[in-house]
Amino acid sequence: MMNYKNILLIGGLVLALGFLAFSVGFFILRRGEVTVVSEPTATTQPTTTTELEPVTYTEEWKDAFGKARTAMDPEKCNTISDTAARQDCQDKINLLLAYKKQDINACRAIFEADLRDSCYVNLGSALGIDYCLYVTTEEMKRACEEAAVQE
Repeated sequence: MMNYKNILLIGGLVLALGFLAFSVGFFILRRGEVTVVSEPTATTQPTTTTELEPVTYTEEWKDAFGKARTAMDPEKCNTISDTAARQDCQDKINLLLAYKKQDINACRAIFEADLRDSCYVNLGSALGIDYCLYVTTEEMKRACEEAAVQE
């Protein structure tokens, strides 16, 4: 009678240890599938403290933007004399770069907050990465979190 109790006890322990080993192995395998992508830091994001004036798209802007878009180089926008127009040109080129190369660093370089937040949300969801924490406006943060929940 004593032998059956020992056999049942040992069998139960073996099953429990087998389940534990299976669970740990599964966790380790699933963890290996996750790829870590460089996440933005709050210190790398430019901040806007004042409202920007609407940009007037002059011939100077159109010419510089065309050259910058062709070269995919935001530095080509530096020929624009108006600061707001120059920043707008650079933001749009950085947005194009972010989407084309799927490079979050280009999102970080965008000066205008709404455009930068949009870049984080769109690129983050395209790459399957949670960038909702780095979105600065509450409305965009809620939209990002809702989109992440629906996936």
